[in-house]
Amino acid sequence: MRFRKDAKRCSMPAPAFYEIAFGIRALPDGRRRRTLAEGFLAIAGSMRVLSFDRKAALWLADENARLRRVGVAVGVLDAQIAAIAATRDHVLVTRNTRDFASYRELRVEMWWGNEPP
Repeated sequence: MRFRKDAKRCSMPAPAFYEIAFGIRALPDGRRRRTLAEGFLAIAGSMRVLSFDRKAALWLADENARLRRVGVAVGVLDAQIAAIAATRDHVLVTRNTRDFASYRELRVEMWWGNEPP
């Protein structure tokens, strides 16, 4: 997996960190929850977590206004993730590239197999 090669250069937007942490914490107590929590901390525990700051907020205001004019609805957390990556000139790595396809000035890559259906 490419992540292993580039792990030291990777960071995570705070909204993505939240989405994963919430998904794990919403699971019932048990082995699956513990395993996922341990794996998440092993991968993300040493990553820099990037904030949604003023520059990202202004970029997103412009993009969402543009997208609204053409009738494209976007999710709040994905929009914040896009803004954080775009304003830092980072590549956004995701399995779900479709949710980010409408944004301008955003580089998106998928490092895992095929797109989900």
